[in-house]
Amino acid sequence: MSVGLRGLSTSFCMACLAMGGCGADDRSNSALDVPLRRGFYVSSDTACGQASNATLLLLHAEGLNGSRADCRFEAMESLGTGRYRIVEECTEIGTNARFRTAAVWEILTPESFRRTEESGWQSEMRYCEQEALPELWREIDLGAAIRRR
Repeated sequence: MSVGLRGLSTSFCMACLAMGGCGADDRSNSALDVPLRRGFYVSSDTACGQASNATLLLLHAEGLNGSRADCRFEAMESLGTGRYRIVEECTEIGTNARFRTAAVWEILTPESFRRTEESGWQSEMRYCEQEALPELWREIDLGAAIRRR
């Protein structure tokens, strides 16, 4: 999953908030069960200050969002220490088309992970402080989106 700059960056976060994809709830199979810090994650080969929609994801209280899709964790299965198979129910931003995806998540540290989708496509992400991101993302209030209940 990938997260384009100016125009899409605002729509990315605004769509997340408008669709309720960033709100916290008490679902048992939520991001609350993933031992990662909530907030923005950038591709491991990208500096935080160079992040764009193509390299940025938001791990919120219910799932993982990018510029193209709002995804919520639907099911999670532990595969051993720091490894999980996670099924996500996603809504494509712009078309509202729904799709389901599954991936194996490897928690590398409390602030980094690697995802391997069933297709074999792999991405490695690391946490970025919001203040270290380009200006468009620094001013977004993520309080409710990443707060644990």
